[in-house]
Amino acid sequence: MDDEFRRQLLERLKSIERQLDALDTSQSQLKEAYARSRAHARRLWLRPPMWTFEQHPPRPLDLRMLPAAPRHGRASEGLRRQDLLAKRARQRAV
Repeated sequence: MDDEFRRQLLERLKSIERQLDALDTSQSQLKEAYARSRAHARRLWLRPPMWTFEQHPPRPLDLRMLPAAPRHGRASEGLRRQDLLAKRARQRAV
């Protein structure tokens, strides 16, 4: 093969490689865009019917009616100390 033909052939191969790279890039971008749009559509499809969570208004939560949290560990030791100090202060005030 003469040099001119070989050069043209190599240029054509490089051009085809660039086109393949561009196609690969655009295909991966399309795949990501489709995944994002599908995720958005699935959120709409998978949403529960309105009546399951909007049928009744939310009820107020009264934390005083719940049992107290258990005390244990270092945090409770600090609370016990604070309780003792407060009790002593009340006794001194009397």
